[in-house]
Amino acid sequence: MLGFDCDAPALADPAQLLARRDASFARSQKHYYQAPPQIERGWRNHLIDMQGRSYLDMLNNVAVLGHGHPRMAYEAARQWSLLNTNSRFHYAAIAEFSERLLKLAPDGMDRVFLVNSGTEANDLAIRLAWAYSGGRDMLSVLEAYHGWSVATDAISTSIADNPQALSTRPDWVHPVTAPNTYRGPYRGADSAPEYVRSVDQVLAALAEQQRQVAGFICEP
Repeated sequence: MLGFDCDAPALADPAQLLARRDASFARSQKHYYQAPPQIERGWRNHLIDMQGRSYLDMLNNVAVLGHGHPRMAYEAARQWSLLNTNSRFHYAAIAEFSERLLKLAPDGMDRVFLVNSGTEANDLAIRLAWAYSGGRDMLSVLEAYHGWSVATDAISTSIADNPQALSTRPDWVHPVTAPNTYRGPYRGADSAPEYVRSVDQVLAALAEQQRQVAGFICEP
C-alpha cells in the first residue's frame, strides 16, 4: 500500500537466538533464568516480551529512571544530535549539569568527578580513600557487587556473581556480615547492635595488627 513495506520482520527463534548469544559471550557472562523470555521493549516500570507479556521490572540496575520515558528519550536524542563528547572540552551543558548535580548533594560536597559507570565511580572512591587515609584496608559487606575493575572486583563479595568471591579476596579486603534482618544471622527489629558488634570485631582485629582502615563500602 502506497509503497510502504507493511510486513512485520521475521521472528527469530528464541532458542537459536540465545544460542547465538552464548556463542559470542564469555562463559562468565550469564543470563537470567534457564529459559529466559525474549524481551522486546521496556515501558515505565515494565519489560515486555515478544508475545506482549508484561513483567514488572524489580531487578534492572541500568534503567533506574524506568524504561522509555518520553522526556528522557527526547533530551538524550537532542543532546546526541547536538554534541556528544567528554568533560575535557569546554561547553555549557557540562557546567550546568555539574551545578544542578551539586544542588542535590549533601552539605560539604562541593565538587563532582564525572565517570561513565558504577564500576568507575567505586574504583575512584577506593583510590580517594587510599590517598586520603594513607591506608589500604577496606571493609566490604558480604554478598555485595561493586564492579568489574580490579579494585571493585576485589571488594565484591557476592558468591552469586563469583563462586570464588571469598576465597580469592586480597588481604586488604575484609568482609563483614550484611545487616539482613530478615534472613541474616541476626534477625528482627532489634538486631542492629549485633551487626554493629560484628563490624567492631573486625575493626579491633585490624587495630591490633596496626593496620590503617581506608574505607567501608556497602550497597545502598
